[in-house]
Amino acid sequence: MHVELRLGLDFITLSAAYCRWREEGLFEKVFPRCPRWTLQEFLDWNYRPTVEPVGCYVGDELRGVGWICQARKVEGRIAAEVGAAFFHGTPISVSRQSLRLLVRHAFVDRGFNEIYGVSDSRNRGGHALTRAVGMQKVDALPWEDEAPEGMDVYALDREDWAEKERRVA
Repeated sequence: MHVELRLGLDFITLSAAYCRWREEGLFEKVFPRCPRWTLQEFLDWNYRPTVEPVGCYVGDELRGVGWICQARKVEGRIAAEVGAAFFHGTPISVSRQSLRLLVRHAFVDRGFNEIYGVSDSRNRGGHALTRAVGMQKVDALPWEDEAPEGMDVYALDREDWAEKERRVA
């Protein structure tokens, strides 16, 4: 299956993703820090200047959405939080390839030096995908004192990612 990322998601696409995660009972798992967001709050967050939603597609079918958000300088390096969520029935190979493309987009197209991801501690699938792209568990986001309650934080820097990509190629 050919997986591609599409930038600049419109409100109809984001609304459909929100509704699908709600329908599938996944929204709380996808957004554990704000599980009661309304559709309007979800859309407002996606259209903040600090958030870049990215569609993960196979052909014309949306299989999930990724985000790059909270870009900031950390000890002289540019870092961002990166995340993705997929719908029920999305093959693991599509989720893995989508996340690899999102990480590549963050490092190559956006030029970040480091990326971080936050996942609900109970989300075993999310943890497996996160580790599959080379991210390692850390204590906290560098701009917070500790990991949010019930959450695990992962990190990857560009050099480690580039080395992993060289070994895979």
